[in-house]
Amino acid sequence: MLSKTTSNARLISQLDAIIHSVLRDNPLPLVYKNKIRIGYLLIRETRDQWTVYDTDKNKIIAKTHYKKSALVLAKNYLQNPGCITEILYLDGEIFKHTCDIEQYEYAINHLANENKIAVRMARMGDSEHKRDIAEQKLQKYFKFA
Repeated sequence: MLSKTTSNARLISQLDAIIHSVLRDNPLPLVYKNKIRIGYLLIRETRDQWTVYDTDKNKIIAKTHYKKSALVLAKNYLQNPGCITEILYLDGEIFKHTCDIEQYEYAINHLANENKIAVRMARMGDSEHKRDIAEQKLQKYFKFA
């Protein structure tokens, strides 16, 4: 006859295997405290970025600037691990243009020369347009179905 601790350990391992198989087949986002789990991937906020962590391989897959990018990356990584490069590129483009827009807004508010203000406004409009294009491209990857 098996001891009680051995049978409990076996039951726990069987339950863990069932949960992992369900999560692999249905990778829906599960939110727990400050973590988001999609399949076997874990997303958590660390300082100023979001980290996507593979719990099966015990390694960090990627770090993104935005939560939406981390969600898109995790969901698409489960189906196609080769998509990381494009999503990280789009995340970087959105971050770059968002920072540029902030700099241009600051310059516009603190400059007195009308010509310099006009140049900064034109550049800010260009950055807003490029950021919107990158967000639209990222949106194409964003599908939880």
